[in-house]
Amino acid sequence: MVWNYSPTLSGWGQLREFINLIETIITDKLPQKSREEIQAMFGFSELKQTQFYQDVFSEGKLEGKLEGKLEAIPKMIQAGISLELISSILELPIETVRQAATPPDEPNS
Repeated sequence: MVWNYSPTLSGWGQLREFINLIETIITDKLPQKSREEIQAMFGFSELKQTQFYQDVFSEGKLEGKLEGKLEAIPKMIQAGISLELISSILELPIETVRQAATPPDEPNS
């Protein structure tokens, strides 16, 4: 069986949700089969080798790294590190560091 996927899917989260949905449906319909057997039947290892999967996976990794850096900024500020040094250490533009250092506006109550 050849694995066909929609090229309109974007983002690692959507791809992961889609794969989880398919695995859940198949697992419910074939309860006697192990997850590994189901993955082998439907070529999930082949999916992981497609350029689409690799691109989405790389994008997800980059987003995760950026998120980690942004979460570190307030802690670094609390430790007394200057915005310029944070920018240099994290290899982020100074404006990105400034934006992350500024708390979001609170909604009007």
